[in-house]
Amino acid sequence: MLLQWTKLLSGIETVHKKFGELADFDERFHLLTLENCFKTQTIVELFFHTVPLIISQAISNEQTKWSAIAKITMIALIVMLVKNLSLLTVFVIRKFIDLSQDPPMRPKTSSTMMTKHEAEAFQHIRSYLIDPHDDGVDKEGNTTVHQLIF
Repeated sequence: MLLQWTKLLSGIETVHKKFGELADFDERFHLLTLENCFKTQTIVELFFHTVPLIISQAISNEQTKWSAIAKITMIALIVMLVKNLSLLTVFVIRKFIDLSQDPPMRPKTSSTMMTKHEAEAFQHIRSYLIDPHDDGVDKEGNTTVHQLIF
């Protein structure tokens, strides 16, 4: 339970920064960075918490009857297993297929503001990806995105 709370609170940049200031650790210790804390906690939660709990609960509930609370907790554990496996899978894909040097595993919790031009370009790209045939083409073969940029 403590591991889950730590993972939840350390995933938020402002909370991690405040904790880092209070604990007085610096970024020289690579394991204490926000990203590496999240990686470590995800792997520990997956292999030392979720999987053993699923195994022990399945064994004990086969000997006794599956109560409603046992079914609910098993569903929660399966959701945790799927979440952690998906985070680990995306990380492995980024690391070994995309060949990224230090890929992030943690989902971003802070949003960056786009400029007006970036937002307009993003809107055009998204609308084109939704329906590429909907984009108007003039007699020279330019689409509306080409006309705006060039």
